[in-house]
Amino acid sequence: MRSLLLILLALPSAIRAQPADADDPFRWHEDVDGERSMAWVEAHNAATLAELRADPSFDETYQRALAVITSDERIPAPAIRGEYVFNTWQDAEHPRGIWRRMPLVDYLEGSENWQVLIDLDALSLAEDVEWAWGGSTCLAPDNVRCLVELSPGGSDAAEVREFDVELGAFVGDGFRLPTAKSSVSWIDLDRILVGTETGPGSMTDSGYPRTTRVWRRGATVTDAPLLHEGNAGDVGVWAGVLRSAGQDYTWVTQATDFWNSDRFAAVPDDSEPTGFRLIPLELPTDSSPAIVAGQLIVLLKSDWTVGRATHPQGASSASPTTTSSPARATSRPCSCPTSGRPSTASARPPTCCS
Repeated sequence: MRSLLLILLALPSAIRAQPADADDPFRWHEDVDGERSMAWVEAHNAATLAELRADPSFDETYQRALAVITSDERIPAPAIRGEYVFNTWQDAEHPRGIWRRMPLVDYLEGSENWQVLIDLDALSLAEDVEWAWGGSTCLAPDNVRCLVELSPGGSDAAEVREFDVELGAFVGDGFRLPTAKSSVSWIDLDRILVGTETGPGSMTDSGYPRTTRVWRRGATVTDAPLLHEGNAGDVGVWAGVLRSAGQDYTWVTQATDFWNSDRFAAVPDDSEPTGFRLIPLELPTDSSPAIVAGQLIVLLKSDWTVGRATHPQGASSASPTTTSSPARATSRPCSCPTSGRPSTASARPPTCCS
């Protein structure tokens, strides 16, 4: 879970560069599924494959690589959620993959008794769509309801469906989004944060969500109240609920470009249509924040002056925070850069920088 905290607050790794200017002769590449783009890809793939096959070692290298990535001796990478380990797995029998889980206790004992939750090969056959796994986010702490992302053909866009782990089935009247570059995160059983395509102007020029909404169960996503709206020229807007030390922290990240993001804390407020009030976080836009043990930890990529103190590039700073009182610019340094490399923050940060 702690690794997810860094991801959700930091600039998302899936971000792409801004679109080219209108006079760019290669702009047509942005129509990624267009006939001209696909013809270009197929032609270059064919030329590349022909050159590779001409190498005498190609067949042997290919078979060795295939044996490695389909070997049953691979260690299943665990995603620990509560008392269970979740894992996605591909092999010769399941080329598209399966999503599965097992009790953590059994996993630690080396058990192979996995419970298959979703078989992508079977699902693809039943629905006549070549589904690829896009990821999942489950509602803590019981992790029974999950939002799973299914990508047609392995594209960046994905369909979102609600899944009941205990029943081993999709929720018939649950949350569901058509294929798009969406962002979803649980608030509670009946509310999620969502950014998705809802019509003209809902996506940035880069093709990512420009808005984030609070979507209640039973309502349509287009009727969900708006929590935050970015600009068309932004890379995108993402929101998430970070859970640390028994507390939920709701955040919004507005990526203004590839390197900079404005961040907001969403404080519970029943007087607002969304149930939240946004408070801007006074953080450097190029920093990387996370929540650890109830503290806001910020890794600095440039010098940061707070009052009379300047925290140097590469240092980490920490501020206590609560769900109702987000940290502001009162951070104290918790570690200093050494040997020119950024340092990491500890859960109980000492004051070491002046």
